[in-house]
Amino acid sequence: MRTFFVCTIALLSGCLLYNPCHAQEPDTLLAEKFMDLNNTGRFSEAKEMFAASIRPQLPPDVLKKTWELLNKKYGKYRGIESMEVIRVDTFRHVRTICDFEKAEITFSFAFNPSHWLYGFVIVGVSEKDSKPAVSGLLPHTISIDTSVRVNGGKIYGTLLAPKNKKTYPVVLIIAGSGPTDRNGNSTLGETSNMYLMLADSLAAHGIASFRYDKRYLGKSVDFLPSAIEHISFDDYVDDAADIVNFLKNDPAFSQVIIAGHSEGSLIGMIAAQKTKVNAYISLAGAGENFGKILEWQLDQQEGINKDTVKNILNTIREGKIATDIPSYLQMLFLPYLQHYMFTEMRYDPSEEIKKLSVPVLIVNGTTDIQVNMKQAELLHRAKPDAALSIIPGMNHILKDAPEERSENIATYNNPDLPLNGTLIKEIVQFINSIPSHSHS
Repeated sequence: MRTFFVCTIALLSGCLLYNPCHAQEPDTLLAEKFMDLNNTGRFSEAKEMFAASIRPQLPPDVLKKTWELLNKKYGKYRGIESMEVIRVDTFRHVRTICDFEKAEITFSFAFNPSHWLYGFVIVGVSEKDSKPAVSGLLPHTISIDTSVRVNGGKIYGTLLAPKNKKTYPVVLIIAGSGPTDRNGNSTLGETSNMYLMLADSLAAHGIASFRYDKRYLGKSVDFLPSAIEHISFDDYVDDAADIVNFLKNDPAFSQVIIAGHSEGSLIGMIAAQKTKVNAYISLAGAGENFGKILEWQLDQQEGINKDTVKNILNTIREGKIATDIPSYLQMLFLPYLQHYMFTEMRYDPSEEIKKLSVPVLIVNGTTDIQVNMKQAELLHRAKPDAALSIIPGMNHILKDAPEERSENIATYNNPDLPLNGTLIKEIVQFINSIPSHSHS
């Protein structure tokens, strides 16, 4: 299941019968109480803070498992540093910056008008004294952490370049959806290092890369807190375009290529139209509108009414907020998430790719269980002069994996598993074939 722009640790859950005393507590105190209950292991009491319409959907022990995951990755919880209440439609979102041993984590708690918790998401993680991950291929490279000024703040990323060359092509690596950082790792605990490995592999062939943390993620948290509730797909596109312009101003880069992965494919596709890049690469990108992809993904799950989903998505496509939403889908379709979905639904990848005049490479794998290879074929049908590579045995995180779902997903947490070798060969060969005069 594809995640949406913020990580949906978004815990679906529920509540007790209405309690007048409970309703009098300010939402900030309720958010603080929820954190304290989890921190002291009182998960059943924390569960009772959720709205009654949602609690039946809460998987067993999910609060306990989530807290253990946070403690394992970021150390012990130390307390709350700051809180801010943001009103979005009838919901109040309590934006809470929490101090853990190894990171400051920003949560957004969604409360309904009756002060019951509908769920929460992690909207930002700023690790303390974090060092760039390295994978062992660095003797021939130089790694530089830097930042790029964009609208509203700064985007932080890592430039990895060959040591002994004066000029070289550079690839802007754009991450997929959800809380995925510059190295391809998730705040939800997934550790694949896919973008780090891609950067290393490119550097080994004399090609530089720039990978970055999207706004409100990793170190890229220098933005107005309230803006997170109004973020749009176009914000990500504009950020990518600004980074391209930053790279183009460096004379060391002979060519600038965009490589977008998953949702990053569409982000890069549109950013390439706004800037003068030399080539574009789609890695496991969709060929259909986001709404159709989401509808297909939900259709794969048991117990979800197809007509209900279709009606919700049709409402969002019209630029309206869907309100008639069953309890098991409410966290997925919170008002501000609907706004983000609407801004992405306006684009059709198969139409956008037609607008590119630069060399294009479309890549997907036969064991991708998130974006199947049909999507790559749709992109190629729309852009027949593009190079198409369907790689046998490669999954969504660009590694070798079997078709069986559980074994495939297990690779998402194996940072030592290398990228598919054919993938690197295809990308390097494509970049080396780009004419020097090519640009959009």
